[in-house]
Amino acid sequence: MGALACPTARARDIAESLRALKVKHGVHPRLELKWTKVAPKKLALYKDYFNFFLNERDLRFRAVVIQKDSIDHGRHEQTHDDFYYKMYFLLLAHMPLPSNAEQYIYLDIKDTRSAAKARKLQRILCNDIDCGVEVIKRVQHIRSEEVEQAQLADLLIGAISYVNRDLTNSAAKRELITQLTKHTRLSLTKTTPVRAYKVNLFRWKASESA
Repeated sequence: MGALACPTARARDIAESLRALKVKHGVHPRLELKWTKVAPKKLALYKDYFNFFLNERDLRFRAVVIQKDSIDHGRHEQTHDDFYYKMYFLLLAHMPLPSNAEQYIYLDIKDTRSAAKARKLQRILCNDIDCGVEVIKRVQHIRSEEVEQAQLADLLIGAISYVNRDLTNSAAKRELITQLTKHTRLSLTKTTPVRAYKVNLFRWKASESA
């Protein structure tokens, strides 16, 4: 699971800059970019997207890496949805943001229950001792094809997942990952310091309380 943080005041111009990269590479500005679509033909475009993220000081990314085979819902008397909210809490409540920054959280829409899930997640986050309702202003679902930052988040999530699953079948994807690891000097497979700014990673392990 991953999240991209972007200052509200810069959301529009960052989105326009990302669309301009699509135009530069001869594709429609509304084309949806996804990790699953990465291929040699448009590799230069994807590399420009990664470069934009790496060089844009106002963008930061956090991911929680979950090893699925360590999850035991029965042992902890939880549903898959319960676990889903726990992981979202770990992802969002510990995002490295300025103190007391107002947060507007946008989630990629997944199913017909998305609105109810968004309301529940906002309640959970607002109940955290570090997050009050005055901080979490909104949690809502969006369609990623309509939001450039969501597409960039998908690419970064895909890269982190690819590395942690030890996949190697795509030369184009390996090149993007090399670009990330060289620039960040991270393996992308280990938990980073909690206040890591640009790329913040947490490897979740099953425990008695999770």
